[in-house]
Amino acid sequence: MTYVAGQKLGGIILVNPPVALIALGIGWAVMLPLLLVIAERFNGAGSVSHNATLVAE
Repeated sequence: MTYVAGQKLGGIILVNPPVALIALGIGWAVMLPLLLVIAERFNGAGSVSHNATLVAE
C-alpha cells in the first residue's frame, strides 16, 4: 500500500498504522462511490437536452 511506503520514506506518520489503514480504507470505500454518483449526476450540467431536435434555418 502506498501509505505504508510513504511512512517508510518519512512522508507521513501513522501513529497507529493498523487503525489508520482501516480508517483510510473505509474512507476510500465510502467516498469513491459517492463521488462517482455525483460525477454521473452532474455530467453535462447545463448542456442541451437529449430530446432536443435541431432545426435547419
